[in-house]
Amino acid sequence: MFSLSTKFSPASANFEKAIFAGYENAELYMTPTRLMSWKSLSKIARSFDLNYVLHFPTEGKIGSQTCEEIVRLARDLGCQIIVVHEEQLDDVSLISSLDPGIRLAVENQYLHFNDLDEWIASHEFVTLDIEHLWKNTLHDCDLNSLCSVVRSLLKKHNCRIQHIHLPGYLPGQAEQKPMYCSREMVFSMFDILYEEQYGGWVVGELDENFQNQHEMKMDLLLFETWKSKVSSLPLLNSVMTQPPFSAAEPS
Repeated sequence: MFSLSTKFSPASANFEKAIFAGYENAELYMTPTRLMSWKSLSKIARSFDLNYVLHFPTEGKIGSQTCEEIVRLARDLGCQIIVVHEEQLDDVSLISSLDPGIRLAVENQYLHFNDLDEWIASHEFVTLDIEHLWKNTLHDCDLNSLCSVVRSLLKKHNCRIQHIHLPGYLPGQAEQKPMYCSREMVFSMFDILYEEQYGGWVVGELDENFQNQHEMKMDLLLFETWKSKVSSLPLLNSVMTQPPFSAAEPS
């Protein structure tokens, strides 16, 4: 069974929000500046009863020192996954040599549908961002087509997909909204992940405007509601009643 996580920048108040909302897992968005103080950050993080995944910096001056510091932080927190963007791959190349046990999970951003399978296969580990997939790759296709693609990706690349971002996206709306804002889509994703035996984290990736105790708790309650029904879920083969998504289909 997969676990639910939240994501935030590692300020003390954000750790407290996650704990008070009831989370046990958190993805921490890092910056080079914060990593310079990795020892004090680790002390703060370890004072909270949370498990961690780290997100490599996507801005600021990045060099070998940043890689060394994020590896030290990951070791100190017992963190085995670092999420990276493809444009940072050259920057993070040092991490694997410093600690081969760390899994660098590359996050999909702007991919053409026809390149998707090959792109995933080209990386050892991947973070599958469902919002990016739906908006940037599938161009706001219908929900059944999205479900078909996600199921297919999990069947083909289950071992590579180590981490999942799942905001509550709806076509044409703002990004990184709470999961409960797209309840039907999120429940469909939960069902598929459960059926395909995905065992990693699902991250409710929220814009900073939604990173408050109420919104975070609502997403956790959504997950708990789904879990309470999982024992009676059918096999849900109906999700696959229509043919797989084709790049030639209109969105």
